[in-house]
Amino acid sequence: RLAAGGANAAGESVDCAFRIAVCETRNERPLQDDSPGIALSQLAGAVTLKATGASEAKLAALGRVERIEGGLRVYPREGDSAPLVPALLEIALREGWKIESLRTEEGQLDEVFRRITLPLIMPGVFAGGTIVFIWSFTELGVPLVFDYARVAPVQIFDGLKGLDRNPIPYALTAVLLIVAAGVFALSKGVMGRSPLGTAPRPQGRSSSLRVGGWKSAGCALLFLGVFMVAAIPHLGVVLLSIAGRWYGTVVPDELTIRHYFEALGNGLVVPSIQNSLLYAGCATLVALVIGLSVAWVVVRSDLKSRGFLDAMVMLPLAVPGLVMAFGYLALSQEGKAFHFLVGAGGSPFLLIVVAYAFRRLPYVVRSAVAGLQQSNPALEEAAKSLGATPLRTLRRISIPLIGANLAAGAILAFAFAMLEVSDSLILAQQAQHYPITKAIYTLLSTLGNGTELAAALGVWAMVFLSVAIM
Repeated sequence: RLAAGGANAAGESVDCAFRIAVCETRNERPLQDDSPGIALSQLAGAVTLKATGASEAKLAALGRVERIEGGLRVYPREGDSAPLVPALLEIALREGWKIESLRTEEGQLDEVFRRITLPLIMPGVFAGGTIVFIWSFTELGVPLVFDYARVAPVQIFDGLKGLDRNPIPYALTAVLLIVAAGVFALSKGVMGRSPLGTAPRPQGRSSSLRVGGWKSAGCALLFLGVFMVAAIPHLGVVLLSIAGRWYGTVVPDELTIRHYFEALGNGLVVPSIQNSLLYAGCATLVALVIGLSVAWVVVRSDLKSRGFLDAMVMLPLAVPGLVMAFGYLALSQEGKAFHFLVGAGGSPFLLIVVAYAFRRLPYVVRSAVAGLQQSNPALEEAAKSLGATPLRTLRRISIPLIGANLAAGAILAFAFAMLEVSDSLILAQQAQHYPITKAIYTLLSTLGNGTELAAALGVWAMVFLSVAIM
């Protein structure tokens, strides 16, 4: 069953952007009647048509026509990349055929993916690849652990001790920032002008494609392989934390849990856990207050600059963490703008809290914005009409409505702040101020069982992060 607009049986001009109100294919549920439809010019591959009065001769110009039990199957001409559906519908409507069904063939799924699905998802793929590249390019923890100094982040880290007289860290940080900005500009330039992201999307939900046999086994093996590759480092940390003796074998020769108890007795571990809890907790509170305020302005106000404000609070996701941490450190030196954030005895408490808060602020803002967009503003207006002040309306109406969203954003902000690497390694310079990640890095270079203690502390950190996310 097909309802198409843009032409009639009298042979008026046909618009290639036909509207499909009901589309039956082997892999899709019919769209709802109120669906905006899909552009037929996006459909590709062989097409099976069942229509009263359909003629093979009329369709011969489109390609090879084969009569089958379900109607007429039209195959595109060799080397012809133009989709068949618009031209086929033009003929059908012009000739006055009564169309009963129109289906793309299941064997053309690879063609549909290559010519339709992949171009549609390319902006998202390119954006994700851009973020992966920038975060990998500015990664500090991994090369430090492997003692590999021939990368810019490690060079910056090694130059922190002579920051007041060494201009090289400043220059390298500027290079990292320029590269990051250039990659994002390239991403926007290449994919930002693409009209694919603005194509209308159907309101109906497509059904899942069931696979069986060797296809099902292949998919399972693929995803299992990806999971195993991603899980190997975590498994290695767990095995190292319980290894009594491990040399020249795939798994430890002896297993023990004494490293966990020894870690608790280490003078660096317990204070680092306390510091991380304090830093992350305060940073989460700051991020909640600022994030809720920003979200309220973005969603509920009519300020012309609210879009710019929304973009600004999302910048920490685009700017490398190493660059932000180095900027905070450079501006907190004696006589600089942020020196007031350094406490007595060189305590970086306020500096780390501010760095953590703004680094994870996007999580809270996006969660709060989503909650406010989904909540009904009529309830807030009703409270104001009854004499409630804006603050009372926010406290009694708005916050309870978006409480789950705020909790989700706060949990993510807290969990990732607990395990922040760049800010922790750069801003915490004294042992009594070390957070967990700086303590792990320090333990790795400790003689004796420092590696095992670091692994035990790492397992605790992984368990905490997993619980927080779940």
